[in-house]
Amino acid sequence: MKTLRVTIFLLFAVVSWNTDAQERIVDRSFNIWMSTNLRYNLHPRWYLNSEIHIRRANGFSNWQQFVARPSVHFVLSKYADFSVGYSYILSYPYGNQPIPLTTPEHNIWEQAILAHKMGKVGFKHRYRFEQRFQGVRKQDGEGIYSIDGFELAERFRYRLTLIVPVALEGRWFVSLFDEVFVRQSNFVPSAFDQNWAYLGVGFKLNTRGTIKLGYLDAFIRKSDGVHFEHNPTVQFSIGYKLGKLPESVN
Repeated sequence: MKTLRVTIFLLFAVVSWNTDAQERIVDRSFNIWMSTNLRYNLHPRWYLNSEIHIRRANGFSNWQQFVARPSVHFVLSKYADFSVGYSYILSYPYGNQPIPLTTPEHNIWEQAILAHKMGKVGFKHRYRFEQRFQGVRKQDGEGIYSIDGFELAERFRYRLTLIVPVALEGRWFVSLFDEVFVRQSNFVPSAFDQNWAYLGVGFKLNTRGTIKLGYLDAFIRKSDGVHFEHNPTVQFSIGYKLGKLPESVN
């Protein structure tokens, strides 16, 4: 019931924002994203995780983002996973609405994943709070930009994922998710930020490795509230588990 209330709130926030009559300038960029996800099991209830994301814009022509994301996870049960992590993010100028220069971000986050099943379909609810230390872009008298310190911004993300086994006892599966990003101030929602909708297919190579290929539709609101991006994106990812595979955690 709590999950339903949060979901309804976020959907209401998005719908309310979409009714805004403010004129929008929307840019499109076809992107290709690639990622690796490595998990190292320390204990049946503890593991380390490391993600590397390479995100290219305009096909494969330009950099969009580079993300390195280590984290520490505690598995309360097979239905609940809690973690803290850090993301180092480099955002690059691209598209028709480019930022003035490559901008770093140091992102600290706290996360909970709650899972359940309905028949053979698996559901995951991911909640993430982010404290984003973003590089401040400053322009000098000659019009040259540089990074002048960092400023703090808050963001909340909610992702609902469905995993549907389709063949070979679940080794082939379909994955769908929708993720809403909401800007915050002192943990109070303040504005819509992004929405990601994804549909893909995955294959479990063995008990350790998984590959996935899918399509991501990303809708992004820029900081001025007028400029937006609506980016069709092809996403490819590889996941692998290291260390001793744990027994099932109840």
